[in-house]
Amino acid sequence: MLSSPEQKKVISDVVFDRLTDYFFDKVTFISLAYSDLGVPTSSVNIGGTFYKLTGSSSTPGTTETASYNTSSRLIDSSSGLYMKPGLSSRMRCSFYLKNPEYADAYLLSPCVYDGLVLPSPLTSVSDLTAYIGLRFIGRDIYVTVKESGGTEKNYNTGIKMTMYNTTFSDTYILEIRHNIRFTDILINNVFIGSYASDLVGSAPLPGTFYAFFAPGRTTNASFIVNIVAEHIQFIQSKN
Repeated sequence: MLSSPEQKKVISDVVFDRLTDYFFDKVTFISLAYSDLGVPTSSVNIGGTFYKLTGSSSTPGTTETASYNTSSRLIDSSSGLYMKPGLSSRMRCSFYLKNPEYADAYLLSPCVYDGLVLPSPLTSVSDLTAYIGLRFIGRDIYVTVKESGGTEKNYNTGIKMTMYNTTFSDTYILEIRHNIRFTDILINNVFIGSYASDLVGSAPLPGTFYAFFAPGRTTNASFIVNIVAEHIQFIQSKN
């Protein structure tokens, strides 16, 4: 308080330089303003997450098996040179769904895959090596976890998405605090739970690391389903 303006300027410059060094030396930070699943390449006249039908035709109003649209993601294919599992991380974003009543979709962070190229088509998200995040089955929100060497487990949060209008859900805030062996999930700043989340196991470093991955599909060919995530922030410790 008693320092002169010149002294305050010198002190603030030193502190800022030290904080900058600390930030770049200790963490990896990624920020993305907006992500959604985009427009599909299917010849069927539908959009959103019903990315590609495995069958030869689509009958409106029926449920069909389809591949997941995988276009909404933040990817690192350096095989562990940049980002990797086994390090603590945090992800925060806001999100909403279009036609959530017909959604079969995920919002994951982090997520790992042993290969460099995803299975095409991706007909089962559990083909991925390990992940943690949310799963949307209709308007019901689940915490989903697949630990390395394990199978997918889904835990009902008891939250059913409310609707902004007849098409879009309300916007929700998600925070995932990944602490290597366990992960805390918060929705709208409310603590949902802590879940076992070993993404490493005994496996070697994966080929691909996803700081954010939101695959999804529709369960009804008459309706476009989409996940829109905004203000995505991901930060990971370097050691």
